[in-house]
Amino acid sequence: MNEPSTSPESRKLLYLNVAVTEKGLSEFSGNRRVVFIPKDQVRNVEIKFGPQAERPIVQAVLAIVLICLGVVGLSMLAADGLVAIRWSLGFLVFGGLGVWLLYEASKTGFYLRVICANQALPGAGQTCARLQSLLQRLA
Repeated sequence: MNEPSTSPESRKLLYLNVAVTEKGLSEFSGNRRVVFIPKDQVRNVEIKFGPQAERPIVQAVLAIVLICLGVVGLSMLAADGLVAIRWSLGFLVFGGLGVWLLYEASKTGFYLRVICANQALPGAGQTCARLQSLLQRLA
């Protein structure tokens, strides 16, 4: 399934969950296409090494908050025993989720970075527009 097709009308290259066709790039989740970028929008494609999480800092902060809830549940279980077992176990579940989330945030590996034609540096469009309006006022 990961071999390129040889028919001229459907030339495509498939690898894991990414498909490259004559129409553009696609990312799949199972058999469903979740992202499609037309060929004329693609400016640059890079293979990079880094965090696998989309927003690793936010994910790590949320993980630490959940781990703190788990510690609270552990201290409740130690202090109150079976009296507060439901609350303690609930907090411990949040702590377990926090540990998993922190693990996922710290994973690194290779990923495909696609830079599109309509993508610019943050604030670059605003700065360019401001400079143009300033030059028009000065002229």
